Amino acid sequence: MICSEVSFTMSVLVPRRSCELILALLSVLVLSPSVLADPSKAVLATSVRLETASIFSGQVPDVSALIKGGAEPGDVVCRLLKLGIERWGRVRDMEVIFTRRERLDGKTERNGKEVILLRERSQPWSVYMKWLDGPGKNRELAYVKGRNNGRFKVTPGGVLGWLVVDREPDHPEVLEVSRHSVLAAGMGRLLRKLDYQFTISRGDAVVVYMGEARVGKRDCYRFFRFLPEKSARDGIKYYCWKLDLYIDKETCLPVSVKCYGWKRQLDWQKEPFEDYTYTDFVFNQKLSDDAFVVHPDEKK
Repeated sequence: MICSEVSFTMSVLVPRRSCELILALLSVLVLSPSVLADPSKAVLATSVRLETASIFSGQVPDVSALIKGGAEPGDVVCRLLKLGIERWGRVRDMEVIFTRRERLDGKTERNGKEVILLRERSQPWSVYMKWLDGPGKNRELAYVKGRNNGRFKVTPGGVLGWLVVDREPDHPEVLEVSRHSVLAAGMGRLLRKLDYQFTISRGDAVVVYMGEARVGKRDCYRFFRFLPEKSARDGIKYYCWKLDLYIDKETCLPVSVKCYGWKRQLDWQKEPFEDYTYTDFVFNQKLSDDAFVVHPDEKK
């Protein structure tokens, strides 16, 4: 009740963006029990919350109202993705829990669910992944653009956790455990890929707005998109028959993406061959180079 009263009062007295920034500060100072215990953590948490409020401030389209007003769902998705790309341009670094489950080409079953700590940094573009659960548990991977001769470092985890090896981003071993190169990792790449796909598929795609839904604790807009395997236009071949997409209502970031195979691949229609979910985002922590380094297990 206190927070709602503060929010209402501030919305009357100050602009919306200032209100969001002040509320972010109050949420740390008033609601966090760690403030008195560790002031340094309170300062960092306050800074991160203020940064997040600044990144994602501004008006987000009311999708339900747009659809009721006759807007094409595909156009609405493009609008949300472009807003997400614009906001992503304010992100210097990100940490998120990335959950994935894939079915590799030639396989009859999907891999087990992988839970991964994922970090991404804009300059220099960097990615770090640590497998927290599932196949490859304790594996680590780090890539920094322009360093290590374009290779990434990886520790296999398990009994070989002491080993660190260098690999090319498209090394065959990568595609034995994942559908994509290391260079395709991260939220920035995903945003641009989805924006491109929705843009080129206009005229071929059937996009359906499925209403509002939740991914973890986040409120989202959900869309289905259906495509033919080949476009009537020369040279265009699409990636998947059905896309199940969740876009966060506040951030406009895609937080869940599921891809289903073509109709001729009946067993691939029953479950997604790619199932990616992003939860527990933290933005602009000023991640240093140390956050993009693998740590071999010296006990092995």
